[in-house]
Amino acid sequence: LNTGNGTLVEEVAGLDKRCNIKFTAEVRDTALSEIEALNHIVDLTSRLEKTELPAAVLGAFRSAVSIATSLVTGLRGIPQISPISTSSQLDNAQQFPLFGRTVPSDDGTAVPAIKYLKA
Repeated sequence: LNTGNGTLVEEVAGLDKRCNIKFTAEVRDTALSEIEALNHIVDLTSRLEKTELPAAVLGAFRSAVSIATSLVTGLRGIPQISPISTSSQLDNAQQFPLFGRTVPSDDGTAVPAIKYLKA
């Protein structure tokens, strides 16, 4: 996308000339630790150059880590999405306004699981 090469997807041809947004990725290891993750998030979201700020954050697997980091990303106006954080605490849209997930919360899976086990 960043080079505007339309070989595989015709619509991408010349995108580098029409759009000043560049797609990048930066990987940080949280070591499953809330403190380590918060250090990374504060570092990422405190950059002086606005062009170096993340447009979004792919969050942690552990809900405890996502809860901590979502507070910071939400305050800084940066969306965060987690692939497997399931804590229902993250359903609170007032506390975590920019948090999203790709799986249901624990509350969303508990009732179907109980119904299945009773059947």
